[in-house]
Parts: sequence; C-alpha cells; structure tokens
Amino acid sequence: MKSSDELDRFLGVSGQNLTTAAIRSVSFDREQLVFVTLGQQPTAGFSVGLRDANATGDTLLLDMAVITPEPDAMVAQVITTPCAVLAVSKDKWQRLEVTGLSDRPLIKIVGK
Repeated sequence: MKSSDELDRFLGVSGQNLTTAAIRSVSFDREQLVFVTLGQQPTAGFSVGLRDANATGDTLLLDMAVITPEPDAMVAQVITTPCAVLAVSKDKWQRLEVTGLSDRPLIKIVGK
C-alpha cells in the first residue's frame, strides 16, 4: 500500500477486524505497507511474522516465519486469516521477494 487513500479503502472493507491504530500512523511519504497473509485457515493456531529482512541491490527480501498448530493440538474450530502488516521504507528497491510461506518465493515487481 502506497497511500493513505488505499489504506482507507482497504480498512473500510466490512468483516475485517485488524487493530488499525498502528498502521494508520504510517507516514506514506517515507514508508509503504506490505501485507503478508496465509489466506483462510480452518482453525486457530496459525500465525505469520517477520523472521528477517534484507535489501540487496533493487530487491527487498522478506523472510517470513509461519507457525502451524501440531496435528494433535486442541485448537478452536474457527476460520482465521493470519496476516502480518509490515511498514517498509520507500528506498530504491523495485522488487519484493517474500520467502518462508511456500516452497518457492513470492515475487512482486513494484509498480506492476
């Protein structure tokens, strides 16, 4: 997300329950938001967070840590949508690479 207008449209979607105070304080002059999600999950116990971040050349690499419940764990039977919201600087990177979510990195060319 590159602007407060985009953020307002996203946060206006009914049914979301993100705590928004911290992300509303982002200065879009210096930062932009990256949302990393695991999609819909069938139970509680799933989470995603930032393990490491590096900028190399024109690539920003975000390595994510995913936690899943043990197969025999007692968890709430509720649909969840785990996500991490990251404020990243508007440096000169043009390529975003996210690892740790699947076997292959997710790649986004900024501006496309």
